[in-house]
Amino acid sequence: GSLNRLLSRFSDLQLNLTKIESRPVADKNFEYYFYLDFAGNTETPAIGQLIGQLEKELPAFTFLGNYEEI
Repeated sequence: GSLNRLLSRFSDLQLNLTKIESRPVADKNFEYYFYLDFAGNTETPAIGQLIGQLEKELPAFTFLGNYEEI
């Protein structure tokens, strides 16, 4: 449920996920951290807004940064 809702947000913006990984949360059964990479420009207003919303809504969210493909 919650992962599907999260991924739907990226789909709604037509963002291409290039990588998704899950790691278990220590000492918590059936809870996972997810790491996502996506192709997009963080200076685009819609993407900046998405990142801001995720920071507010998710219990644990960290934006690690962005890079330019050369």
